[in-house]
Formats: sequence, structure tokens, C-alpha cells
Amino acid sequence: METAATQQRVARLTRGTLANILGQVLNTAGQLAQVPVLLSTWGTQTYGEWLALSAMVAYLATLDLGMQTYVVNRLNQCHARGEMAEYTRVLHTGILVNTAIPFLGFLVMLPLIFMAPLASWLQLRATDAGTAAWITALLSLQVVYSIGYGMIFGIYRTIGEYPRGQMVSNIRYALNLALTLGVALAGGRLMALAVAQLILIVVTSIAIYIDIRRRRRDIHIGLSQADWRLGMKFLWPSLTFLAIQLVSALLIHGSTLLISAMFGAAALVVFATLRTLTNMVKQAAATVQLALWPEFTTLDALAETDALRTLHLLGTKIMMTVAVCASVFLLTGGEQLVEFWTRGRVTYDAGLMFAFCVLACSQSHSFCTSVLMSASNRQNTLLWYSASAAIVGFVGGYALAHWYGMTGFVYGMAAADAVICAFGLPLRVCRMIGESRSRFFTEVTIRSGVVLLATYGGVRLVMSLSGEVGPALSRSVTAGLLTVAFGSIAAYLLSLNGSERRRLNVVVTELLAR
Repeated sequence: METAATQQRVARLTRGTLANILGQVLNTAGQLAQVPVLLSTWGTQTYGEWLALSAMVAYLATLDLGMQTYVVNRLNQCHARGEMAEYTRVLHTGILVNTAIPFLGFLVMLPLIFMAPLASWLQLRATDAGTAAWITALLSLQVVYSIGYGMIFGIYRTIGEYPRGQMVSNIRYALNLALTLGVALAGGRLMALAVAQLILIVVTSIAIYIDIRRRRRDIHIGLSQADWRLGMKFLWPSLTFLAIQLVSALLIHGSTLLISAMFGAAALVVFATLRTLTNMVKQAAATVQLALWPEFTTLDALAETDALRTLHLLGTKIMMTVAVCASVFLLTGGEQLVEFWTRGRVTYDAGLMFAFCVLACSQSHSFCTSVLMSASNRQNTLLWYSASAAIVGFVGGYALAHWYGMTGFVYGMAAADAVICAFGLPLRVCRMIGESRSRFFTEVTIRSGVVLLATYGGVRLVMSLSGEVGPALSRSVTAGLLTVAFGSIAAYLLSLNGSERRRLNVVVTELLAR
């Protein structure tokens, strides 16, 4: 029989995942709705200037220094152990550091913004230099404010209310989208939108403060117990989280530059288009990853290794199922999707798509393990593995690219990731939590391979019997629906063990009852 704590954990994971899925839907719908409206009301030049000014200030987000991730983990650990006095001390210190350092950076940047020739740098024509400077200052303030906002918003995760926090985030995104469209349709320009967005994030932070204060009297938001010396101790482990993000960013941008230098801009378009499509694997996995994070932190803090092993195994299976289904869809309907998406302007490369899917499946094998390492503040180990895989993969990919083109580069990246991260990281974590390595790889790797074969075989068989005729969009949709159907059945029957199927049955029954 499952304990009440286990049932509550499963319920939180379910609600958190559903809230994340809603967030992904809102994000996708927002991008689809926002672009045509802004283009039609502002025009190409003005919209391009908004994108340029927004991108220019985005780097200020690094003033977080990775502190938010580390501090939120510490708060979660304190709450799990009932150490509320330490919780308040860490919270106040985190708010102080995450407010003072970013605003200091903003004050340093402010005079530079007004002195810089933004109009000539960004080739602005629809916006004059003075207005561009004020817009940049407002956008910078919004980015800087969001760092401190994130510290307060993160409280939801630390007190076991991640689903509620994600729904607050979803509401804010929906309001921001409505605000953006409303300002543009009402004739407002860039300055009006920058002011409106800043006001929204301030109002949201006040609403979060009131909500937490009203519902949790034991949570004290403020600065009275902040300690700069404690904040300085946060710096080094926080920078490790920042380094992990930088490694990922440098790998993406470095790959782009390398492909462009070796094969030209036309080939880069194909490479970037297919890479963007395979990124849906990470986006889909993130809906589960983010919900798992606070649960891992709590279980590790309480040293509940049995529950930690169970959740890690199940989480990895879910990640692999997502990767398998996304890969099968891209391999069977990717060509039609690219044709519809780009209106036939981008040439589809089946070999390159296959290589990207191999890389995505390899990365998914360690997604859940990476979350566990990050959630338990063991980011130093994660940085070592991820940096090693990135360096070895980039060098190996560069060598293979001379013989096998862009496909060779991706296979080089995949091979390094498979050896160092996909298998190396789970081995390390299995030792850490007392998991049987043979059990883990049998339950995850072998079962996921069987699910992949069954799903791909079923989708290909049905599509071949149907003749694969019709418009590109309808064929792509058909491939997606078939993949979901076959993938769900295969995952339920072949990936999950008996206890996992029983737990899933309970969750589905409760959802249907609601």
C-alpha cells in the first residue's frame, strides 16, 4: 500500500506536470499569435527594433550568477527538515544578494545606455536615439527586477507548492501576452509596451507576496535577517550553476559558428531548422523535469533513499518515453513538418534528422539524473560531466565533419554524450543513491529500446498501409497522432513495471474522477 506521503507526491507531480504542459501550450500559442499581430500593427522595421533592443538587455539576466537556483535548493532543504529559522535567514540573504547585485549592475549600465549610439549600432530607423535609450533602460530594469522577483516566486517550490507557483507563472504569461497584443492593437509603440510589462511584473510580485503571507504565516519575506557573509558563501556554488548554463549556451553558439564556417550559410539554415525541431524533446521533458526538481530536493534532504530511487527510475523512464515518441514523430513526419513550416524553402536531410534524434535520445537518458544532481546541490559533478562531454563532443564532431559533413558533427556530439553523460552520470548517481546499476539499465535502457522499436514499427506500418498521401500538414498530424497512440500503449505495457502501472492507474482514475 502506498503511504499518504507518496500519494501526495504523486499528486503534486501530476498537477505540476499538467501546469507545465499548460505553460508550454500558452508559450507556443503566444508565439504564434504575437508575431503576426506585431508585424501587422508595427511593421517589420519597428518589430525588428523591438527584438533587437530586447536581445540587447537579455544578457543582464546573468547577473543572477546562478544564485537563485542554489538558494532555492537550500530553502527547499531547510523547509523539508523543518529548520524554519535557517529558512528565514537563507531567504532574506538570497533576496538581498539577488536584489543588490543586479541593481548595482543596472546602475553601472544606465549611463552607458544613454551614451551609447544605439541607433547606429542596431540600425534603428523607426525609433529615435533618445526613445531607444529609454526603452532599453526600461527593459533592463525589467530584467534586473525579474531576478529578485524570481527569488520570491521560488518560495512556492520550496514549500511543496510548485503546481501553484507554475499556475501563477502561467497567469502572468497570459496577462503579458494580452497586454502586448492590447497595447499594439490600441496603437501603442515600444515605450508603452516596455512600461506596461514592467508594471505587470511589479504587480505580480506584490500579488505573490500577499498570497504567501496570507496562506503561510511561517514564511517571513524581508531583509531583517540578511547576512552578507552568508551571501558570499553562496557565491561559489552558485557560479557553478551559471557555468553549466554557459557551457550549454557556448555549445549551441559554437556549433552554429562551426557549421557556418565549414559548410556555409545555406547549410546552416538546414542544420538550425532540424536542431530547432529536435529541441521539442527538451521542451517536452522540461514539463516533467521542473515538477521533479523540488521532490528530489526534499527526498535528498530527508535521506529517503528508497523513495528517491523509485522516483529517479520512474522519472528517467518518462524522459525516455518522451524522447522516443518525439524521435519517432520526427523520423516519420519530420519531412512533411519541415515542408509545411518552411513552405518548402528548407531542404530536408533525413540523415541529419536521424543523427539529431540519436543525440536527443542520448541526452534524455541522463535528463532525470541531471535534475537529481542539480536539485541536491551536487552541481560540481554535473558541471564536470557536461563540460567534458561538450569539449570531447565538439572536437570529435569537428573531426568527423571533415568526412561525413554536418551529420558527422552531430554523431560526434552524440557519441561523447552517450559515453560521458548518458551512461557515466547514471552510474555515478546509482552509486550515490544505492541503486542497482544492472537494474537501472535493464529497466530504463533496454525497456526504452523495446518501446522505440515497437512505436516506430507500428507507426511505419500504418503509414505505409495508408499510402502516405495527402497534404504535408495532414501527413505530419497523422504521424503525430499515431506516435502518441503507439507510444503510449508501448510505454504502458513495455516500459513500466507492475508497481508503476498500478500507480499510474490510480493517478489516471483520480484525474478522471475530477
